[in-house]
Amino acid sequence: MMIKCIFCGKPFDASFEICPGCGAVNMEQKLADYTGPKTIEELQAYINANNIPASILRFFIGTDCAEPTAFGIFKKDAQTFVVFENGNDGKRNNRYTGTNEAYAVSLIYQKLLAVHSGFKEKMDRMDFFSGGNYGVGRPFEPFREFGKPDPSKGNSQNPGN
Repeated sequence: MMIKCIFCGKPFDASFEICPGCGAVNMEQKLADYTGPKTIEELQAYINANNIPASILRFFIGTDCAEPTAFGIFKKDAQTFVVFENGNDGKRNNRYTGTNEAYAVSLIYQKLLAVHSGFKEKMDRMDFFSGGNYGVGRPFEPFREFGKPDPSKGNSQNPGN
């Protein structure tokens, strides 16, 4: 069976350990160690259970979306699954087209985790700088210049002057 390299896009035999085009590891062979969702339904349940804002992150699970800047997975026919990434211009790049649903789901799951972790970091920074509830339950320590006394402790000495 031929598969498409998820990195360079060149087709190669699924039994190869690495892509002959770019040397990337054949992720389909790594699937045996994969512990995440294995079906589109399991992936959707995972997203719902973990309150992941898939639509805000531009992930479309079970839906073929032609909009720009979108990632997704859908079932093309009874046996074919498609994992896609649409560029800013809406141009479609199919990352995987094949019959292995678990492999297809693992690809979009890994991308979702990567994008979601970046999104969470960005939202945490926004909460922090906008006075949101960042760090609730933790004492806040103001930023201090190294070597200067803490004015809140009543020490008015200024080393260096």
